[in-house]
Amino acid sequence: NYSSYLIDILKSFATKNCEDGPKIVILTPGPLNSAYYEHSFLADTMGVELVQGTDLLVENNITFMRTTKGKERIDIIYRRIDDDFIDDKEVVNDQQA
Repeated sequence: NYSSYLIDILKSFATKNCEDGPKIVILTPGPLNSAYYEHSFLADTMGVELVQGTDLLVENNITFMRTTKGKERIDIIYRRIDDDFIDDKEVVNDQQA
């Protein structure tokens, strides 16, 4: 039941201008992360996309997901990633230091 409760809670955060319901994604650091299976399982059972930071872009304070059909607006991001891994550039800089 966790997945259904979680998706309901996330949907409740949507603004009123989400006409067909909010577009929700789960942000993961990727398949090398020890919790990736859980991230993937949650995305599947919630019926949402599983994304990494490189899948997202921000334009005019709006977050989009890159897809094969072009950009798709994202309304809610459920972050399943530690703060240290949010910014790919910072991770690279930390590893080089």
